[in-house]
Amino acid sequence: MFRREPPRGLRSTVRLAAGAALLIGASGPLSAQTAADPAANQANGDAQVEISNGLSLTKTSDMDFGRIVRGGAGGVILDPAETVTCTASANLVALDDCTAAAFVGTARPGARIIVRKPARRRFTVTGPGGATMRVRRVSIGHHQGMNRLTAANRRNVRFRITDPAGDFSFQMGGELRVGANQPAGEYVGTFDVEIQYR
Repeated sequence: MFRREPPRGLRSTVRLAAGAALLIGASGPLSAQTAADPAANQANGDAQVEISNGLSLTKTSDMDFGRIVRGGAGGVILDPAETVTCTASANLVALDDCTAAAFVGTARPGARIIVRKPARRRFTVTGPGGATMRVRRVSIGHHQGMNRLTAANRRNVRFRITDPAGDFSFQMGGELRVGANQPAGEYVGTFDVEIQYR
């Protein structure tokens, strides 16, 4: 059986980590760092980017669910639409505006690329004493300079670059799951985003 290999130089991968800073309050508002605080941004670390064949990706903002007051178990959905919103379930109150993870990149004009979300479209954030929460249903929302070619609910989403200069951008969100007895404090995690030519 003859297996056709892709031409060399047509596959390029860029990987980087995007932080998710979260604050959970058991009762009443917390006074803690927010995304606007430079010290909070430094805690999430810098993005690492590998550039090959003119394909680049840079993180411009972290995913941030803001401050949340917990009254019981529930979830907060961060919708990465053009106007980002956070919707909390009945047992939770979102006190702040949230921020989608945002990325800008460059590729060959007209190229097809794949944006690969985290494995199983989820990742974990860790807080006080090693307590964890899961961010699931990681999704790509608002995007510019490219057209989506496949369903958005897949792990691998295909796009065609439509910008004449090859510039593109996209935002990512997800659903934070909060436990009934979730310890109060700041929760931080990372997830990988990978792009490839196709």
